[in-house]
Amino acid sequence: MASQLKGNANHPCQPHRERQRSGHRACRPIHGPVDAVRERDLGSRTADPSHAMAALTGDAGLATSRDDDATGQIAELYLLQAAFHRAASVHNPDGLDTQDTLDQRIADMLALWADGGSLTLNTVSPARTFEERGEPGTASCAPGSNTLCDFFTNVAGSFQPDNRFVSLAPAYKLHLELDGDKATIYFECHYFDANTWQAKNHVNFDGTAKKVNGRWLFWQANASGVGVPYP
Repeated sequence: MASQLKGNANHPCQPHRERQRSGHRACRPIHGPVDAVRERDLGSRTADPSHAMAALTGDAGLATSRDDDATGQIAELYLLQAAFHRAASVHNPDGLDTQDTLDQRIADMLALWADGGSLTLNTVSPARTFEERGEPGTASCAPGSNTLCDFFTNVAGSFQPDNRFVSLAPAYKLHLELDGDKATIYFECHYFDANTWQAKNHVNFDGTAKKVNGRWLFWQANASGVGVPYP
């Protein structure tokens, strides 16, 4: 889309310099996560037989309903990753989170994962894999139990009692791709200390989600270090 707009001086979002010369305020094309995915998948989705049938019969309702459903699924996946960042960020704007708040954040994070889910941490050597959700307050969350609960309770820096981290995620790095009741999902977590605004950690989430009882949940993920989030 951006390449199409670049040479079109008559488009309302014409290049910034041309609009400045013409006396109009410049505007930028908006590329949200849903639009980005719809653009990227356009070729494969328009090749779907339902789209061809709609064109032949004049019944656009079939193709439209499929598009609307796909957009809704992408929106749900977007909210899933947003909930991840919210749970991974300190909630108290004035100080450390209380233990009750930390416990709730961990519970909120675990609720985003399907039973049998796993996360492989590639920022340590050898890589370490955490499997199954685990149950807060039980032995399945103890250090070394290698469950997701163990990871978020005892390993992940953003959930440690003495840390005030926030997880920031560039929207333009988010990639979502549907495959029926499964999806691939990629996003980045750039952690900053809320006290000093110093960078603390930069990792990605490169994995999958699946739909369980009508709800999207994380299924598998690899977490690796990343650099500056250039577009």
